[in-house]
Amino acid sequence: MKKFSPIVIMNTFIRSITILVILVFFVGCIETLKPKEEIISVKVISSEAKSIDYNSEKDNFKMECFTMYYKGKLFTGKLEKYGPGDYLKKEANYNNGIPNNIFEYYDNGKVKTKSSFVALNDTTIGQNGLYKKYYKSGNIKAQGEFKNGNQIGLFEEYYKNGQIKEKAIFEEGKQNFQITEYDKNGQIIFNGRKKRNNRVGIEVCNRNPESHYGKKRSM
Repeated sequence: MKKFSPIVIMNTFIRSITILVILVFFVGCIETLKPKEEIISVKVISSEAKSIDYNSEKDNFKMECFTMYYKGKLFTGKLEKYGPGDYLKKEANYNNGIPNNIFEYYDNGKVKTKSSFVALNDTTIGQNGLYKKYYKSGNIKAQGEFKNGNQIGLFEEYYKNGQIKEKAIFEEGKQNFQITEYDKNGQIIFNGRKKRNNRVGIEVCNRNPESHYGKKRSM
């Protein structure tokens, strides 16, 4: 076996560390160059169907614990966000501060996601009702139903070409669920039971105890 001198080993080690540092720097630059979400304008319609000038009143809006407040009170109404080119990026109806009937859109005008939430307690919201997610082409990517933050019934996920990727059946109150997974050719690659991820569909926040927005929500 060939033996290496301590100097050769040390030089190799130094070169490896140098390459590692360069890679970390390069990846960091890529992360820095990633475009951030850009919102150009916001349109707000109150529950009384009155249009609110968000630009002049944005300081009156406050989002805390996934709850929208307007002038210190739970907001009920519709909020629309527009992206570059003035395309509708997101719209949501708020009921007592909680977002429901949320639609997100791609810049080509096609729907990206459809979802809705419900308050579970003062610091937690959960997805509730039908959920759908689409590819930019308009093909369905995933669909299913939530009940108080838990997946229930049939959930399906698809590949971009429309081929089924997986089917899962969630039973209320049970931790394990039945799932069948497919490859892109439609062949079954897994069929069995898995453990439910209780974090899916749940959003929890740490409420600021000193905030004057800490009012209990009506649920």
